[in-house]
Amino acid sequence: MYMSVLDTENTFVRDVDNFLLSKAFLDLRKKEMLHKKWSEQISEPIEAKIFQEMKKNYPQVDKQKRKLYEQYLKHGNKKGFVFLDTFDTSEYNPLQLVTPRPAPIHIRVRTHSDPLLLQQRVRDVEDQTILGCVTGKTLDARELESHRLPPLPLVPLGRHGTECNTWLAMPLHDIESPVRHMSRRRMHGTFNNEEFDFTDLTSISKDPAIVEREMNIQKRRHFNTATFQQQALVVGLSPTSSQQSVASPVS
Repeated sequence: MYMSVLDTENTFVRDVDNFLLSKAFLDLRKKEMLHKKWSEQISEPIEAKIFQEMKKNYPQVDKQKRKLYEQYLKHGNKKGFVFLDTFDTSEYNPLQLVTPRPAPIHIRVRTHSDPLLLQQRVRDVEDQTILGCVTGKTLDARELESHRLPPLPLVPLGRHGTECNTWLAMPLHDIESPVRHMSRRRMHGTFNNEEFDFTDLTSISKDPAIVEREMNIQKRRHFNTATFQQQALVVGLSPTSSQQSVASPVS
């Protein structure tokens, strides 16, 4: 039994070692591919641009530097030393070597041709294709960046990290936002609408007797006049006296 457990352990350790070796090999291969891709698409184009810019002014600058160093060597061989505090400009000016450094070279590259933004451009193209299939329209770079942001909350959670336009773009601040439209549809639904026109009904002349009879229906329901009359007939009293006795409070 001990040997079987030992064999199982050795097999497990061997499998783990093989997995780690394969993982390390894949990681190294991935780094090599990324470095090759970076060298071909980023490093070499930038070096070519720098060499192209330096190639224009380099011969003149190199010639001027050689001339200054030749003057320094001739004066050093003649005098043996060069002082910066006491010197004669007619013989040699050592401050010529201290020339102001020229301004750095700025290379302006457009966003669509910048090699440093290669991965971002590939990602933008993929996202534009996916969103184009979903929404049916092509989004520009600004709309694409705004689409990647998380959705705004319904209620502002604070001014920290929020601009004025973002603050006003909250759904509950905009009267035309989908949330407000849903709220209005919920409050004013179509269940109260009906096709009966009351204008024609109000223009018809009314019979006062019918109006009086309709108005007295609520009174009869409230005081229940028929029930009182039946009780009065059973007791032997008049309906008026029975109503008065029931309506009066008990002392």
